[in-house]
Amino acid sequence: MLVIDSSVIIAAFRRQEERHNDALEILNFGQEILVLDYVLAEVLTVLKMKEGYKISNKCLDFLENCEGFLIRRLANAEFKSSVEFFKLNNNKLSFVDLCLVTFTKAQGLPLVTFDKDLADCFNAY
Repeated sequence: MLVIDSSVIIAAFRRQEERHNDALEILNFGQEILVLDYVLAEVLTVLKMKEGYKISNKCLDFLENCEGFLIRRLANAEFKSSVEFFKLNNNKLSFVDLCLVTFTKAQGLPLVTFDKDLADCFNAY
């Protein structure tokens, strides 16, 4: 199972993104894909703002019908860990990004992201 960051999903639905083809390969790889509900909210908001509602709806339809796609909410303990991690980190990462780091590390799952800062934090944690 792969945990996917918003950067990957957004790149898959925006042809002008540098890593568009890489993102398509990841989403069509056939593995189970887990996305935190925060990440899904981020993806749909960005796509709607940058591409319009048709593309954001296309993304949502794809994800809803994608075999092996799972949406996960953080449990209370996971949320509390993320809040503490956020309070301790004086970097430019968003709360959502830090939730991804704490969740994937606690679960022992790989994180797939095109965001260098997020990847560096994940590897350093």
